[in-house]
Amino acid sequence: MISNRLYNFNYKMPIDNEDMKIAAIKEREKGEARVAITPDMVKMYVRKGFRVFVERGIGVAANFTDSEYEVAWAAVSSVLLEILSDV
Repeated sequence: MISNRLYNFNYKMPIDNEDMKIAAIKEREKGEARVAITPDMVKMYVRKGFRVFVERGIGVAANFTDSEYEVAWAAVSSVLLEILSDV
């Protein structure tokens, strides 16, 4: 059974969110239009103190622009190592 806490965004996480980085890259499968994270989800994570990094063009197939991610305070980059690194 999956804990309801996984889906309860009001649940207070017992860790320091400022040290947590959420990274998402573009889907590589041909014809795939889903996106791993939407600009609204970015806003939610940023409000909770997370740092969010996404690959440039991540939402194109799902009709989200890079500027929507930037307005939501995600760091947008075309350099995968920058997005996925722990630094």
